Amino acid sequence: MPNPIKNKLVALTEEKWWLWLLLIMLLAGVVRLCIQQTLLRGVPFVPGYWKTDLDGWGRIAENLINGKGYLKLDKPTASRGPVYPFFLYVIYHLFGIEHYASLAAQIFWNMAICGLIYALALELFGNRQIGLLAAFGWALYFPETVIDTIWLFSEPIFIVLLLLFSLALVRGIKCRKIAYHALAGALLGITTLCRPVTQAFSLVLLPVLFWLFRPDWRFALRAGSMLLLCFLLVLSPWVIRNYKAFGILVPASTIFGYNLYVGNSFLGEDMYLTPTDLRASERKFKTYLADKKIEFNSLNEAEQDVVYRRAAWEIIRQHPWRYTLKSFVRGIIIWFNIEVGAKKRLMSFLVPLWNIPILVLGIWGWLKFCGEGCDWGWPFAVLTVYNTLVYMFILGSWRFSIPMIPYLLLFGAYAILRYQPSTPDDTSGPSRECLGDTERWN
Repeated sequence: MPNPIKNKLVALTEEKWWLWLLLIMLLAGVVRLCIQQTLLRGVPFVPGYWKTDLDGWGRIAENLINGKGYLKLDKPTASRGPVYPFFLYVIYHLFGIEHYASLAAQIFWNMAICGLIYALALELFGNRQIGLLAAFGWALYFPETVIDTIWLFSEPIFIVLLLLFSLALVRGIKCRKIAYHALAGALLGITTLCRPVTQAFSLVLLPVLFWLFRPDWRFALRAGSMLLLCFLLVLSPWVIRNYKAFGILVPASTIFGYNLYVGNSFLGEDMYLTPTDLRASERKFKTYLADKKIEFNSLNEAEQDVVYRRAAWEIIRQHPWRYTLKSFVRGIIIWFNIEVGAKKRLMSFLVPLWNIPILVLGIWGWLKFCGEGCDWGWPFAVLTVYNTLVYMFILGSWRFSIPMIPYLLLFGAYAILRYQPSTPDDTSGPSRECLGDTERWN
């Protein structure tokens, strides 16, 4: 039976796909600009006013622009990777230290994400309509527009880098060329220097590559080794700088221990499943320091992170089952923003309203795609699970699911456009062809 949705999209986008993509990118920009101006109305942006800089990216960039170095609170820092602060450094150098241009750049990155989603759809599926539908989904993905257009968060540029890595990886898998795997490794390194969550993904990816290239184990070894080597080469200047600054090996960031402690500091309390009170967590940590007689302020940032880690692991070892249950609850928070005992807000309803259908369609589409013999869908399933598990075991926020949404939108669009209702006369079954290996279906 003909699929009317697919046929309509094909007719509309056959020749002027570039116009539709441009319109979708403009839509993404307009939607975010409108939300930004609505939410930020009346908020003064003057130098030194950091209401939108919750994570301290802008403060590091300001120190760079003032010639003080890569500092936070006038001390060397590795709590934030260098990619986003150096991008803000360029913005501040061009437009001065204010946040209008920085927040405008957030909108620009989101428009670029639409284009990269389209490009990845062509690489994965060989199909324009899937790319346009997935890009349209990102343009209207409301949960992301609320936070990344009013705060200096690194997610937009992180997603851009992650999609570029994905493009190189898929090309390397399909073409079996070592150069693409080298490029993928370098891009993964830059991505990790933006947000440290991907620092272990190269190791997770290696067995996936061996499985994809079976039984050619020699090529799998060469491809995986080159990816890992280029990943490490990109990270090495940052690692060397951190060792010189702190005297401790810091692969990506010094924020892990703090997040692990904050996320698990109340496992010994009755209400350990409720949202973490940061101030109460800090008071509890001060008590721990007093009991252990640790001169915390005399330590550098990396040493302080070690203390946070030790305190966190001590609590986790005492309450392993509570930690397991808390981790499961964090997984629900990451994808659905449902928190035990939390005050209900607008985002408590909007995040599940968007994410539930995206998850269902994305998983369905991935199962259909891989079920048709297209193995290069596996790295993105592994990436999504990896990202979720990392944050489940450390600290939960619905914001952490946002970088995985483009992949779910792609496979969700595939599910919608490949779905053809069966009829009593239809005995053909699902197509066994990989769209990436065939001509674009019309």
